[in-house]
Amino acid sequence: MDGGVKEDTINLAGYLDPDMRQSMVMLMEGELDMVIDMIETIISSGPGYMKLLEEGVNQANRLDIAEAVFALKSNYCQVGAILFSNLCEAMATASQQMYPQTIQRIHQQIQEEYELVSKSLHSWKDTLLLEDY
Repeated sequence: MDGGVKEDTINLAGYLDPDMRQSMVMLMEGELDMVIDMIETIISSGPGYMKLLEEGVNQANRLDIAEAVFALKSNYCQVGAILFSNLCEAMATASQQMYPQTIQRIHQQIQEEYELVSKSLHSWKDTLLLEDY
């Protein structure tokens, strides 16, 4: 049973670049509380931006799409969610051209990746909490 849990943890950890995570911890001089606070802020802001993105996609509203993907990309790039950030960038480009099929496809990919990245962030935060205490 424990082997399955470890595999899940390893798979989830793959959604956040380990070098960027380590750099963040080093940059904040080992102040794990600061890193944890940053992760919690990103986690708590994500659903609102994902909702704004969905509304923007459903209403073909470029401004809402742009606001959502800019915030998501900026926040999640900081914690090493490179694929997710790249998808947000692709969405920004597609929305400028208003290619509906492409926007829908990328939106689906963003939703899927968001779920995995969110789980990874929770896992990373939990790991840092254990290290901090």
